[in-house]
Amino acid sequence: MTAASPVASLSRTSREVQLLAVPDGLSRPAHFRVVRTPLPQPVEGEMLVRNRYFLVFPGLSTVVGGGLEGAPFPGAQPGDPLCGTVVAEVVAASGAEGPRVGEPVSHWRGRREYAVVPVGAGTTLGDTPPDPVAPRTRPAP
Repeated sequence: MTAASPVASLSRTSREVQLLAVPDGLSRPAHFRVVRTPLPQPVEGEMLVRNRYFLVFPGLSTVVGGGLEGAPFPGAQPGDPLCGTVVAEVVAASGAEGPRVGEPVSHWRGRREYAVVPVGAGTTLGDTPPDPVAPRTRPAP
């Protein structure tokens, strides 16, 4: 990224939610901490996104409980940021391929303010992100 990129005008730090301790049973606020980390810097083939909406899902308890064999994501260890689906806005992107600055995307880099995501790992959401509380319709049988 060049000095004229949007990244230059951002804070030099980002916040993320990390697992402090693996819970024995239900997780509580004491099992997590919010920390400041250096703002991630994208390189060629990556995009910097600002996370806007986080999905709270029942499987998160499996992640913070050490994971589950065969799960599509690893279990979190103390010090790890939490993963999960996020709706984000592209802040900086390199190359002609992939989402453009300002576009909404979804990714799995989870509970953090900013994330660097490989261009191919984000899903472009189009002009209007899905409404998370809208009724879902099922296809006809």
